[in-house]
Amino acid sequence: MKRATPPPPGGKDGGKGKTVSVADQGAVGEGWRWDAFGNRWVRSTTAGVEGGRPAGFTKVETLTGDTYTSWPVMYGALEKAGIASYDVATVEREVRSGKAVLVDIRLRKQYERETACGAVNAQLFRPATGRGGFYTLRRAAFAFLGLTPTERNPNFAADAEAAVLASPNGAGKRGKRSRVYLMCGPGGTMERIARTTKLAAGSNEAYTKEFADPDRAFGRESRSLKACYELLTEDKGWTDVRHVKEGLSAWRFERLDCEAGQTAM
Repeated sequence: MKRATPPPPGGKDGGKGKTVSVADQGAVGEGWRWDAFGNRWVRSTTAGVEGGRPAGFTKVETLTGDTYTSWPVMYGALEKAGIASYDVATVEREVRSGKAVLVDIRLRKQYERETACGAVNAQLFRPATGRGGFYTLRRAAFAFLGLTPTERNPNFAADAEAAVLASPNGAGKRGKRSRVYLMCGPGGTMERIARTTKLAAGSNEAYTKEFADPDRAFGRESRSLKACYELLTEDKGWTDVRHVKEGLSAWRFERLDCEAGQTAM
């Protein structure tokens, strides 16, 4: 069994990783490995490949004993499912017109403090409830930093369905068959290409340059993309799950209406 130090799930927990058999979840066609120096997942034609099949670290086991699917496997499954990201203006228009439900998957207290107007809440992660020596140390460390330790919400799919059905605009009356947008704070991206705008030499004409970003070998992971993965691959019946590009950060930047969340699950 191989071991490495992959990133903490959700960016909060320290962890250790182990290689297990590859599930048929649309994993990418080459291997991958965790680059501890660059703090990122990278593609590799040799590392993690066993018998010509993608291997890599398909599961991440944290120090608390929780096990999560690694981000490259999620990325491959989302890519295979054709997940699409939509800008906040499109999402706001569809939610306001009653065509879609917007689900804020952040912590309940974050949602209640401020969210996009019309959004409902289903936490992908929840405040940690574990007991024991490690949990006590973890809580103390997080409290010192002014943060809340979290753990995966095992009831996320059920909470999401209940939130959709209770949506105030009525767009969720079809339950899992409703059009659902999932949103977190930063949003994340499935794009591997970075774009930058520059001025041509000797002129004021701007042009866009595209390049492969090594930090985006598997896009940029986020909790909202992980929530999309969970509904599309681990819970049956969802027919129209979509991702909010750049999340609540973009919503605020575009000066779209926000409110204190009222229908938290």
